[in-house]
Amino acid sequence: MAAVHACRLGRRLLGRARALLFPIDWPEPFGLVMAEAMACGTPVIACPLGAVPEVVTDGVTGFLCSTPEDCRARAEQCFSAQTMAAGYERVYRRALDGVVSGGGAVLERVAELA
Repeated sequence: MAAVHACRLGRRLLGRARALLFPIDWPEPFGLVMAEAMACGTPVIACPLGAVPEVVTDGVTGFLCSTPEDCRARAEQCFSAQTMAAGYERVYRRALDGVVSGGGAVLERVAELA
């Protein structure tokens, strides 16, 4: 039962994270935690060593950075509270614009994403 609880806790933590910072400096053969984070919808920020470039698509499922320091800088740049709030505001404004000017476009887009 403890394993089930730990699994649920892990999913909640990864799913609520803004990003998973994975600043390895050795050729990681796979890195299961990256796949687990992406399965929860959490982007991964990592150095392109080992299997990382095969797991993370730069700019799509996360970001590839040349050094661990660059990983931290990218996390601060993309996932600060201010950046996240501004991004949410843009999405909400676009959604509201779609609802006000016809509504169908928003519902069509939601259906595409589902």
